[in-house]
Amino acid sequence: YKYVYNKNNYIIYDSQDRYLEEDELKEFTLDELALIRNEIYAMNNMEFKSEPYLTYFNNKSWYVGYCDNVEFDYLSEEAKANIKLIKDMEKRK
Repeated sequence: YKYVYNKNNYIIYDSQDRYLEEDELKEFTLDELALIRNEIYAMNNMEFKSEPYLTYFNNKSWYVGYCDNVEFDYLSEEAKANIKLIKDMEKRK
């Protein structure tokens, strides 16, 4: 598999704009799935206070974390569905 990097170094740059498919995620490891899930929160400005997410996202040029908690209700329907899908997959790994 390959990461779906774009010029701004996202893993899946459009994960809050389209519904992800289980088939495209199945080759990712448990740690990678967690990064993809947290990337959705990071795109919505969640501030990470612990590792590995603190260092990982602080090294991304696009990341600006200033929210202590990203309200699930404010995420796009696609982002909500993708977070749920990834959590379900994480439980099965």
